[in-house]
Amino acid sequence: MQSHTIRLNAVWEPPDLAAAPTPTGGGGVWRRRFGRPTGLEGGLRVLLVVESPPPVPGQSPADLALPVSLMLNGTPLLRPTDGARSWITDITPLLAHRNELLLTPAAARCPADRSAVATNLHGRCDLPAECGRVSLQIVTAASGGVSATASSLTLGHRDSYQRPTDGA
Repeated sequence: MQSHTIRLNAVWEPPDLAAAPTPTGGGGVWRRRFGRPTGLEGGLRVLLVVESPPPVPGQSPADLALPVSLMLNGTPLLRPTDGARSWITDITPLLAHRNELLLTPAAARCPADRSAVATNLHGRCDLPAECGRVSLQIVTAASGGVSATASSLTLGHRDSYQRPTDGA
């Protein structure tokens, strides 16, 4: 089976504007809810992948920090070593029918003016590029990691799988 990538960069709940900075030194907590992917029988695994955004000209590599913390359904996820450009965790045993992912970006990565974040009618928005890219990758247990040739799927409204229309 070919692996699939489900991008989770849309429909995040932004941090509460009145919330104080987190004790870990990060910015406010971003929340993303999603359903358990279907068809996980037969040895398929779900990896949570968080990638640092690519640097822009003149940007220091120190500014490309991964999130300070990630929590899935109340369970903190083990942080990679310092200097890592991606955070990859097998979350298969933690998945429930409905899931809640909490992401605390590094303070340097937080948008400076959170009041400028445009939200939809439900108070949700895209995760800012400064926070990195977040996705689920469904792989076979034997593949042992993220496939470079994964076919992309987008987790759309009501968590239904849709092929992207932009050719991605």
